[in-house]
Amino acid sequence: MTFRPTRFTGVAVGGGVAAVAVLLAAVLVAFAVGWDTSTGKFLAFVGAFALVAVAVLFGYWTYGLFTLGYGLNQEGLTIRWGLVRQFVPLASIPAFRGPGARCVCPR
Repeated sequence: MTFRPTRFTGVAVGGGVAAVAVLLAAVLVAFAVGWDTSTGKFLAFVGAFALVAVAVLFGYWTYGLFTLGYGLNQEGLTIRWGLVRQFVPLASIPAFRGPGARCVCPR
């Protein structure tokens, strides 16, 4: 059994933040390229680098949310998020609880 939660809002917001950060970084670099060498130009490039870092971070979080999924079978629970896949053996899970459901104990 595989479960993939709803993720449209999170992917839309994360993708939007990443896109805006990249756009602002590109605009900042485009303006700063024509400036003479100065502290202002240095700070503009530092700001552009920081915006690209924010875009990469939000891009990975968005990718992680987009690929988020839970798989449950006889061996255990598999959680996938981004580039990470975690496996939890069924023997180490004391109980399963769903929204509004009773406790389903595997033992």
